[in-house]
Amino acid sequence: IRDPDAVALYGGQLGVIRWMQGRIDEMEPLYRACQEAEPYEPLWPAALAWVHADQGRTAEAAAALAAVADLSAVPSGVSWLITVTAFAEAAAVAGTDAQVAAAWSELLPYADRMVPIGMGAATWGPVARALGRVALRLGRVDEGVELLAAAVDLCARLRARPWLVDAQLWLAEALLDHRPDDPRLDALLDEAAAGAAALDLPPFA
Repeated sequence: IRDPDAVALYGGQLGVIRWMQGRIDEMEPLYRACQEAEPYEPLWPAALAWVHADQGRTAEAAAALAAVADLSAVPSGVSWLITVTAFAEAAAVAGTDAQVAAAWSELLPYADRMVPIGMGAATWGPVARALGRVALRLGRVDEGVELLAAAVDLCARLRARPWLVDAQLWLAEALLDHRPDDPRLDALLDEAAAGAAALDLPPFA
């Protein structure tokens, strides 16, 4: 029996692996093929937008975001949270003010959650990370820093070590940009460096 969510699950799991290897760009052909096969599934343009934004390809990220016409109309289901989270992180880099505000509104009730892939076979990290980035884009610096710190705390409690390194670096970047005298900064960078080395995470080394 064919699982209707099998392609999304495969794409999500492989995407996490490639992200940890520093090879997320290799996912673009797969996500494009998935979008062609499922043109009404908003997960795929959201995933492409995230890949493009991660690589600094802002014009392409913006075009992919535009393919998700109405964030509030994303169907409820196992891919809802990862779709909206990927959209939010890309919007923080390349979205319009309206797209960023929509992402904030949709995600805020889930600030304390991890983002499941499929029924939880893998995860795309904490929602608070995406919300923190969106808050900073909206100019809500205090909320952004608080949310990124919450992402660090959640990953630490769950011992989600790759996501902890990622969250520590996002928080450190926010502090460098907005609060360079924050006493947490040196420890965050030291712990993230140690975690990246221990886990052999090329993108963060």
